[in-house]
Amino acid sequence: MSGFNTSAFEPSLDIVSTTEFWYLDSTGTADVTLHWTLSSNVSSLVNNLSQLRIAAWNATTNKWDNLGNDSFTGTVNEGTITTKINATQEYTIYTLASILENGNDILVYNGITPDGDGINDTLIIRGLEDIPDNELIIYNRWGVAVYQKENYDNSFSGISEGRVTTSQDEKLPEGTYFYVLKIGNKENLAGYIYINR
Repeated sequence: MSGFNTSAFEPSLDIVSTTEFWYLDSTGTADVTLHWTLSSNVSSLVNNLSQLRIAAWNATTNKWDNLGNDSFTGTVNEGTITTKINATQEYTIYTLASILENGNDILVYNGITPDGDGINDTLIIRGLEDIPDNELIIYNRWGVAVYQKENYDNSFSGISEGRVTTSQDEKLPEGTYFYVLKIGNKENLAGYIYINR
């Protein structure tokens, strides 16, 4: 069995447990229930059990997938969580994880390393899943827009969509870029990201 990275997960997840993991050798659809105790350290993942999820390591994408939370019982010290899964060969390792709350917290990662290793290959903005009315614009150091996408889906991989200083579909050079994230009727977010090749 190959290793797995608890820092690589889909954007809806916030924290993946590093304390305990379950192995499931099964195929087909099933209700899976995981049980935790005080030593599982669930309190380091969530304050409210409604944020708790079952996560599964996807061997194809090399990241943890959010499988949901159909029901839960107990407290952060002891309890159970159940969700219906479609067990596939990609999913054999399971653990507990937490999610960001309903898009209240938007977190823009400040760097990407688009080298094809499956880790930080794209610009991740967590918390946008429940905010469909958004637009991301990325500028180079001369203020020229090199990337623009409505309803951003965490897909920017350092490839230009600009037509002035770089050709469309060309890899952007390593360096610092400025972004503006427009979010519906809320105040725009802005900051810097770094592309490291």
